[in-house]
Amino acid sequence: RAEELLAALQSPLAEHFAEMLRKGQLLELETALGVLGNARIFALHLRGVQQELQRLRSLELIQKALLPTPGQVGFPVLKARQLRHAVMMMQAALADDSDDQAANALRVVMINDVMPACLAHSDESMTAVIRTAFDLRLGDLEVWAGVEQIFETLGQRRQEEMSSSLPELLKSLGKEMPAWLIDKLRAMYRLPEGWDVAHMASQGARKLLAKTPVRDAATLRLFQEILTRTAQPELRTRDRRGAVPRQFTAVRAVQVMNAANWQTYLHRRDEIAQECRGLNARYDDAHWQDNLNGHIMSMFIKDAMAGGAASEPLLQEVNEVWLLHGTS
Repeated sequence: RAEELLAALQSPLAEHFAEMLRKGQLLELETALGVLGNARIFALHLRGVQQELQRLRSLELIQKALLPTPGQVGFPVLKARQLRHAVMMMQAALADDSDDQAANALRVVMINDVMPACLAHSDESMTAVIRTAFDLRLGDLEVWAGVEQIFETLGQRRQEEMSSSLPELLKSLGKEMPAWLIDKLRAMYRLPEGWDVAHMASQGARKLLAKTPVRDAATLRLFQEILTRTAQPELRTRDRRGAVPRQFTAVRAVQVMNAANWQTYLHRRDEIAQECRGLNARYDDAHWQDNLNGHIMSMFIKDAMAGGAASEPLLQEVNEVWLLHGTS
């Protein structure tokens, strides 16, 4: 009798539950299936309905947990808890996803719906959605392609914020920096072509900064020559009291690549260039020789430094020169 009763119930229940799915009555359906229990669900051949419910419910929870709410600041603790629960449910749905239906639906929801809102909202929401994408097995290529596409639609300020925070996120995830982000950072900070942006990003939190020992023997010899030519121990200045060293030896050199400092320097150089053009300021060698203090002694390295991959040509019109910076 029990088997006959179950057989009679199977068709109307399946139709009723399918209608509930179409109407989006997920909580009601979840309650109904909970009353039936797993044994009866299998007996009534309703496992497909249960899997579809799990897929839709998981997607709904993922959206609710990740999408920013009005007035939301950062990514609150309550949302983080909701997200952990949603991710566990989605992982269970993916484990039963024999036809990739759940994975495909998740991909659409994450890339097309959730990610644009999170990336536009804040660094915290951005971090949450990208971490979730990788936790739910979305591929590197599709995630970063989605991030790049959304990045292009954002305002300049938000792009700058993301550019500063993405390298730190990549480092924490153990992911390589995508080529498009390297190009964006290089363009944003106007970095020399020889600066290794990926290496700079991997060195510190929220800073594009690297300090690299100089290994090239020719460059080290060049620094030694600067010291030898410019020391002039016979000259006395207000800083030179008592015994003065007769010579210096370049023991080692370190190249400092600091994107923020470089950006600030170029901004000020642009301002000076505009002022010089307005004043029709001179920058020729004769001007230095006749009207100032003569030629800059350290400028003999100009050609050698311009040929290096880690530098760029000097802007002559602003009287930009190479100098040996003193230290205390």
